Amino acid sequence: MQRTPQTIAAHLRTIATTIAALALPGNDANKHNRTLRACAHTLDHIDLHDIAASLANERACAAEGRPRGEHGVRSRNAISNPTADIAAEMHRIIDLGMDLQRALDRLMPDPDWPTIESGWRAMSSTSSEAIVALIEQVRHGEAPAIDLADAVETCADNVRLAHQAAQRAASCRAWLSRREDASEVDPPDPILEAMRCTATDGYDKDGHPIRCPNFVGEEGHQHPDTGTKHHMTICDEHYQALCPCCFSRPRRTAGARHCEACHRAAHRRAAA
Repeated sequence: MQRTPQTIAAHLRTIATTIAALALPGNDANKHNRTLRACAHTLDHIDLHDIAASLANERACAAEGRPRGEHGVRSRNAISNPTADIAAEMHRIIDLGMDLQRALDRLMPDPDWPTIESGWRAMSSTSSEAIVALIEQVRHGEAPAIDLADAVETCADNVRLAHQAAQRAASCRAWLSRREDASEVDPPDPILEAMRCTATDGYDKDGHPIRCPNFVGEEGHQHPDTGTKHHMTICDEHYQALCPCCFSRPRRTAGARHCEACHRAAHRRAAA
């Protein structure tokens, strides 16, 4: 099986489910579970196929030489070396792809890598391997819970690095300077963005949905009848606005007891 950001995300979700069942102090289990799921959500949006195709196209553009015009004008006294310029530009583009590859290497081992026990691996342990090992140690009381928290935070940092590397690679354009590259602008923290409420608060003047600024609670929401956790991607405020009968639609108004559908169904039952 080939390693991709999506397979890494699936592995992190499996690890998150295992951590959620651990008996950790305070609310650490839910916190780690939420962090790893946010990491998985971030990795799901990295498309290696599109990035590879984009970088291949930019390498082809770089191989054709510096274009004439705004970015190709040289001063009269400058020394021109087209071959060296092309080699340097192609090396820069290749490095962007390698940066993403190295970022993924920190998260999960490639299936073709030798095992740790063989002693032939250059990287002793990846983030996912470190978390899995610490889960067993914490479960048997061989390691403190703080070590697991550090490992989860390290994994989140590595996911941030992979996200930034993917953005730089996806926005790479041949013969553009670093200052002109839009990927140099620091984006919002993808882990925090994945933890934000997915509900919307209306639309702006351009018709785009306005995303809720709140964050999802660490403990999640529990169904009052079945006890199962549901609506894990919305904040407490939007959860309270849901109809307590169906838990699928918002109440008719802020002070109403039910949504419109449940309100009509209750009237039909009363009239029957």
